[in-house]
Amino acid sequence: MNWILPALLLLGLLLLAWLILLVKAKRHKEDFPYQPVRALFSPAERSFLGVLDQAVGGRYRVFGKVRVADVATVKPSKDNRAWQRAFNRISAKHFDFILCDNQDLSVRCAIELDDQSHRAAQRQQRDGFIDSLCQTIKLPLVRIPARQAYSVNEIRQTLSSALGVPFEPAESVPAAKQPVAPPPQQPLRPVRLEESARPPTSTPPVNSPQQPSRPARLEEPTCPYCDSPMIRRTSRSGKNAGKSFWGCSQYPGCRGIVVVDD
Repeated sequence: MNWILPALLLLGLLLLAWLILLVKAKRHKEDFPYQPVRALFSPAERSFLGVLDQAVGGRYRVFGKVRVADVATVKPSKDNRAWQRAFNRISAKHFDFILCDNQDLSVRCAIELDDQSHRAAQRQQRDGFIDSLCQTIKLPLVRIPARQAYSVNEIRQTLSSALGVPFEPAESVPAAKQPVAPPPQQPLRPVRLEESARPPTSTPPVNSPQQPSRPARLEEPTCPYCDSPMIRRTSRSGKNAGKSFWGCSQYPGCRGIVVVDD
């Protein structure tokens, strides 16, 4: 019977150790209440980023989600509380995109992609603060409304006006690898290729004895939504089965189409 008391003491120590480990594990979970995010950019931001890359070409480097405190700093002050208040106003804010010089990575321009949330009073107050800050540090700020699709040339002209420098023509800028994707719940409206857009053809008339007639061949158009080359395809199902159409080469990232009037 002498072994019962030591066994009970050992069991009590083991139970106590288990309780201590359980408490530490719970505190650890409370100290680290984090989880990973699915992606750095939203689908709308990724769509715009592809067009922005095409617009700036190799002249600038694009960075996203840059903290305002990494672009602007608070002037030294003897009043520590005033300095801290000023820093707190920029520490938790960020720019959607920043353009930096390709050589020395100096900040050249800030870009904000404004969706419907910017109509709220609180967001407008935040936007007003960012506008005033950029004016103070003399940093060009470009605000672009969020859309389903963007024009590379339009974005390039806007940036050229804000930066005060000319941009190269669209043809000399390589296409971005990131496809321009509109939200899937709002399908794009097909654009009909007008008769005036058809190129002249040298095909002889139908009654020509020298050569049988051939259907006029359309040159490859560019996508009306992302300016990418288009590929001629044939619909395999639905009411338009067997009919030809031009589809964007960036499909499924971009679903732009141009209907062919055969």
